[in-house]
Amino acid sequence: MSGLGGVLYAPYAPAQPFDGAQAMPQVLARPQYFRKDARIDQITQQDSVTLTRSVKRVPLTNPLTKAWLTVKSSEAAPDPGALELTVTTTLSAGGQITDDGHSTGTAQLKFTATPAQMGALAPQQNYVYDIQILLQDGTLWTAEKGNLLLEGRVTAATS
Repeated sequence: MSGLGGVLYAPYAPAQPFDGAQAMPQVLARPQYFRKDARIDQITQQDSVTLTRSVKRVPLTNPLTKAWLTVKSSEAAPDPGALELTVTTTLSAGGQITDDGHSTGTAQLKFTATPAQMGALAPQQNYVYDIQILLQDGTLWTAEKGNLLLEGRVTAATS
């Protein structure tokens, strides 16, 4: 995947076909693997960036309550890394869970980074990132993991 929008899957999978109206199982029906080797590119240092993700297969009775986007120089770097955005169902500077998935089984995440936050990242440096989600029952899931590469700015004007 390349870019700022995408689809993820919660760690739950229905034992039978799921039509969106029935309750999802509250235990793992079969293993679900996270999206790995993902890539975020085509963004420029010091730009405002909005990253959106749809999270499918969210149990109707166990919606998303929190999500994190963490960007680090390496996997071994301590948290919070070079950039960490935390979102809940309440709008914040870091974004929002705009739909927790309780009614349709598909949640919507929106992470928003400011120019100052993006400016703290070095251009042409490869970063690692992940997106973790927290469900109402306390289930923590790394839904996506990959690399982020920023382009340098050409124009320095900001106003």
